[in-house]
Amino acid sequence: DGPGIAPEQRRRMLERGARLDRRGDGAGLGLAIVQDVLAAYRWRLDLGPSDLGGLKATMAPAGPA
Repeated sequence: DGPGIAPEQRRRMLERGARLDRRGDGAGLGLAIVQDVLAAYRWRLDLGPSDLGGLKATMAPAGPA
């Protein structure tokens, strides 16, 4: 739940070094690394709106083997 994240910010969240929240520590690498690992195994990470109003992260196969 929560306010969610605008589509243009979702794309930015997957870039190395990108941080939407400046509070606390962090280098903005977490989701970029997750995306790279998934891609190495031919999976993808999709970020979209949640039915509860926040962000929904979905991992799925990238396509046919």
